[in-house]
Amino acid sequence: MNRESLIFMRVSQLQRQLLANSAAVLQQVGITNAQYDILNYVYNYTGRTQKELATTLVVTKGNITQIITKMERLDLIKRKQVGKAKQLFVTENGRQIYEQITPKLEKAHADALAKLDLTEQKQLLRLLKLALRG
Repeated sequence: MNRESLIFMRVSQLQRQLLANSAAVLQQVGITNAQYDILNYVYNYTGRTQKELATTLVVTKGNITQIITKMERLDLIKRKQVGKAKQLFVTENGRQIYEQITPKLEKAHADALAKLDLTEQKQLLRLLKLALRG
């Protein structure tokens, strides 16, 4: 196996492990990784539009609409029509869930990366950023 394939395999394994850890934590409050990504974005960038969300998360507009519709039914976020744009806001229930689950999620991520010391984590982040620029 060449070096590039080995790197790809290891990055894929790490991604699957992190997503599985996240899913286990998020399951406690009944939301998915995709729903958490949206909740996190709307919590931190309240009032942004669905279009901005789709661009930031690099997903299709149709996919975002489906997920947001479900999240509205779960009383996590709400849409507000402003002109032609739909702005997004976190509901009180969404805020409570976000604030309850985020520390647990951050701990799960820290646990998954605990075998790397701080210097190694910073180096990994720098290398990933560098690889993504290409």
